[in-house]
Amino acid sequence: MKIKKQAGFSAIELLMAVVIIILSVVVGWLVYKDHHKTTTTSTNSSSSVIVPKFVFKELGLQMDKPSSSSGLDGLTYTVQNLPNDNGVGTSPTLYLSTPVFSNDVNRCYTQTLSNGESFAAISKISGVYDPTQLGESSLLKQFDGYYIVIGYPNGLTTCTAAGVDRNLVLNEAKQLQTNFVDAFKTATVIQ
Repeated sequence: MKIKKQAGFSAIELLMAVVIIILSVVVGWLVYKDHHKTTTTSTNSSSSVIVPKFVFKELGLQMDKPSSSSGLDGLTYTVQNLPNDNGVGTSPTLYLSTPVFSNDVNRCYTQTLSNGESFAAISKISGVYDPTQLGESSLLKQFDGYYIVIGYPNGLTTCTAAGVDRNLVLNEAKQLQTNFVDAFKTATVIQ
């Protein structure tokens, strides 16, 4: 007697194969849907977090653009290459101003100020901050391999123009200095 070999699938095997295929499709669809939802959410959230930047190209830095309430609207700077406070080499020094501050300085002083119409100046110095090596400058922020210092102009103590509040420019400069130091906390290296 010869035993015949059965070829093909039995009904149970065929049913199991169909169930496995259906489960694979359902799991794949759920994973795709979850991934697609996550990607869409992160894309939407990252596009709403973009903050305009103010760039200090000579220093290779950028910071979040200051809010209009800070008084730093129209922030500008002029550049001079000056000796570093540590006496080694020169670096660009950026003299900071705003249109409103510049106008107030021009109304208040009859002579040209030695630092122009700036409320502060910032410079980049190589190395790690050491408070014993800085003259009249203060640390603004330490970065990897260098730091930024801030200095404040002399000569803003009195106003020489008749009929102008003598403390106007001094008080305005102090407020701008405070607001700039606060805004510079967001400074990062330009990538």
